[in-house]
Amino acid sequence: TGFCFQTKTAYAAWIAKLWEEKPPRFSRALLETLALIAYRQPITRAEIEDIRGVAVSPTIIKNLLEREWIHIIGHKELPGRPALFATTKQFLEHFNLKDLAELPALPQIEQNSAQTEQKEEKVEEIAKNP
Repeated sequence: TGFCFQTKTAYAAWIAKLWEEKPPRFSRALLETLALIAYRQPITRAEIEDIRGVAVSPTIIKNLLEREWIHIIGHKELPGRPALFATTKQFLEHFNLKDLAELPALPQIEQNSAQTEQKEEKVEEIAKNP
């Protein structure tokens, strides 16, 4: 997908000073939309909105298309022929995946989420009762 700039490790400190790159921050809405596309592809915007329960901003779809993380793979045979979105090779490369099978299983994500909630509850409990 283009070029990759590589240098000798010995020059890393100098290059880091010249080329300070901050990782971009992505909104929760953008990441939720991308996750839904990755797990449920092909998927329409309306299906994403039904699952999320809120409208998907056109800016989010535009941003994902511009980054080439998603693309339109066709249109669903429904009135209005809505676009079907799927992830791209650039998506896999950016997130260091060989294929979609390497995505965490959904039960694993739910388990991680439940564990995080339990930890947050414990922290709140400790904070209330020092």
